[in-house]
Amino acid sequence: MLDLLDTRTLERRRRVPLPPFPEDIQPDEFVVLNPLFVADGRHLLAAQAVLSDTGRPPRRSVMLRIDAETGSVEGTLRVGRGAFDMLPTPDGRRVFVPSPGDDTTVEIDATSLRVVRRHGIGGFAGALSPDGSTLAVGTTEGTVRLLDLRSGDVRSFGRGHGAEILDMNFTPDGRTVVSSARDGGVIAWNVSRGEVSERFSAHVGPVWALGIAPDGRTVYTAGNDGRLILWDLSGDRRLARSFVLGRPFGE
Repeated sequence: MLDLLDTRTLERRRRVPLPPFPEDIQPDEFVVLNPLFVADGRHLLAAQAVLSDTGRPPRRSVMLRIDAETGSVEGTLRVGRGAFDMLPTPDGRRVFVPSPGDDTTVEIDATSLRVVRRHGIGGFAGALSPDGSTLAVGTTEGTVRLLDLRSGDVRSFGRGHGAEILDMNFTPDGRTVVSSARDGGVIAWNVSRGEVSERFSAHVGPVWALGIAPDGRTVYTAGNDGRLILWDLSGDRRLARSFVLGRPFGE
């Protein structure tokens, strides 16, 4: 079931019944849904994924295209194993769907649900750079890989998290990518150097959701601990911050 809410009143505008997952669900499994509005504002895509905390191999997820006005399901597509994240291009015409089980990412036409291209890196979470030229994917080992979508070159960052990355986002200038992980950590990465710029630590347990303010100065994270935390990414609004001293007296 998918509920569509009025953003001003938060009242439900429509309840959309969804088709059941095409395979039987075991007692240790549960189905999660990730909805995403496409560029026209009328249609949305929804990824149905089956997750398990017992280490059961992930199943192939299902992508649905839904008319938000009528509530009708206009198309379905089976995507990669464990695929949950959906990354729209800046123009909204295509969507990238990374898969942790297949270690691949499929590039899909958002209107027809046709697979346009397959890319040889995958993970549970990913992010597209603001100009749409670079795909970042988080690994189960806690590091980041970058794919140049023009050349096909893949670049791996150094180790960062101690657990699987669950969410990622680029800053608006594309110079930093921020990731959150199952171990509760949040990391800001320098894209050009491929290194950790800063670590943020306050959550206890997995951090599933991460957002960045339009000005790129603030990171928002939410986790299993029930807390929403705001982080100063710019570094100039903290009670304690580093600065450069002048030359010592007497020199």
